[in-house]
Amino acid sequence: MKVEGKSSDCRYIALDIHKHYSVVAGVDRDGEEILPACRVEHLDLEGWLPKHLLRTDRVVIESTTNAWHVYDLLEPLVGGVLVANPIKVKQIACARVKTDKKDTLILARLLATNLVPTVWVPPMHVRELRQLISQRRRLVGMHTQVVNRMHSVSHRHHLGHPKGKRFQEKDMGWRERLGKMERFQLDLDLETKKFIKEQIDQITKELRSMSHQEPWASQMMYLMQLPGFGVVTGMTELAAIGDIARFETPNLIFAQTERVLAF
Repeated sequence: MKVEGKSSDCRYIALDIHKHYSVVAGVDRDGEEILPACRVEHLDLEGWLPKHLLRTDRVVIESTTNAWHVYDLLEPLVGGVLVANPIKVKQIACARVKTDKKDTLILARLLATNLVPTVWVPPMHVRELRQLISQRRRLVGMHTQVVNRMHSVSHRHHLGHPKGKRFQEKDMGWRERLGKMERFQLDLDLETKKFIKEQIDQITKELRSMSHQEPWASQMMYLMQLPGFGVVTGMTELAAIGDIARFETPNLIFAQTERVLAF
C-alpha cells in the first residue's frame, strides 16, 4: 500500500537490502514513521518502486554487493539517492535489539537528520571494470588451487618440483609413473588449468585494450611510469579509485585502494 505524507513535505525512505529481498520504510522530516516497513522481494522490486515512491522522496541504501542494481532502479524515480557506509552507520546507530524494521527506520531517520555517512557512487564504467578485475582475481585463485593440487601429487610420489612453466606437456613424463586413478585426476587438472589460463589471458587482453581507451588511457599514461606498474596492476588501481583527480593526497588514494581490493 502506498502511504504518502503531505505533498509539500519530503519523505525520507530507506531500503535495507538483503540477498533476495529488501525492507523498505520511510519517515518524515521529524523522524515520524509514515511509510510502514514492508518486505519486497527483489523479483518484484522493479515494479514495486514506481508505484510507491515519489519524485520528491530522498532515498538511502547501504553499500552491499547487490546495492548498485537497486541504486540504478531508484535514481530516475526519486529526488536523490545516497549510498551509506554500513560500517560507519553501525558506529553511529547502535541498536540493542536488531531487526530488519529497526535497521531500516534507523537508516531513514539518519537520512532525515542529514547524518548519513556516504560512500562514493562509482559510475557504470568503473563498476564494469571492477567486475572484470574481480573475475580475473577469482580465476587466478582457481588456477593456483589447481596447480597446488598437481604439486601435491608430485610431492606425494617424491617426483620433485616442476621447474619453469608449471606442468608443461613436454615435462610430464613422470605422469606415467602414477596409478590409473591419479593419472585420470591429473589429466582433469591439466585440462582445467589450461581452460582457466585461457580465460585469464582473454581478460588480460581486454584490460590491455581498455587501457588504451578513455576514460582510462590518460590516467594509465601516468601510472605506467611508476615502477612495478603494468597493464593489470594499473587497471586494478583504477578500478579501485575510479578517478585519480577526486583525491587530494596520495594517502587517500592508497586507503581507497586497500578498502576496495579487500573485497
